Amino acid sequence: MDPIHILYIDRNHDICTTMERVISKQEDWKGTIVQTDNAAKEAFEKQAISIVLLGSGITTENETDLRLFFKSKNANIPIIQHYGGGSGLLKSEIYNALSLINKNTDER
Repeated sequence: MDPIHILYIDRNHDICTTMERVISKQEDWKGTIVQTDNAAKEAFEKQAISIVLLGSGITTENETDLRLFFKSKNANIPIIQHYGGGSGLLKSEIYNALSLINKNTDER
């Protein structure tokens, strides 16, 4: 199985450090953790991202811009607002989003 490549964007350095640790603990996950919109866009263009997680501190305007950018590059990319809540919630959010993508792909 190909790894799930997660792009996580958050403005808080400590949260990014925690998320990097949480994501790296999962054998089938690979994470790219960034704090700026430009870094997020560059990573998205250079890597095969499976899912985008939006963390804290992103303004509504920046979130809209990021969502438009990601969707323009991959209309089916799951983009999730992640509010924290521990690794169990994170795992559930990611697998639920990916299952919806797989379901939509199977129905075509």
